[in-house]
Amino acid sequence: NNSDLATSFQFLVDKKNMFSFSVSEGVVPARGSIRVIITFDPQTVGNYYERVFCLIRNHKLLFIDLIGT
Repeated sequence: NNSDLATSFQFLVDKKNMFSFSVSEGVVPARGSIRVIITFDPQTVGNYYERVFCLIRNHKLLFIDLIGT
């Protein structure tokens, strides 16, 4: 967060998915950062893809593409 104000965020994720987030929502302090660890734990062998959207207060919609094999 490069601003002088704290801001909230939220990843739009399914809790019962093969990609899990250590933190799916919270507040990033002013001029600070947080670490989000994404774990991949599939139940069967295969190739997996998911687009996860991130909502950030006063910012355009962001997304990340997750790929696991």
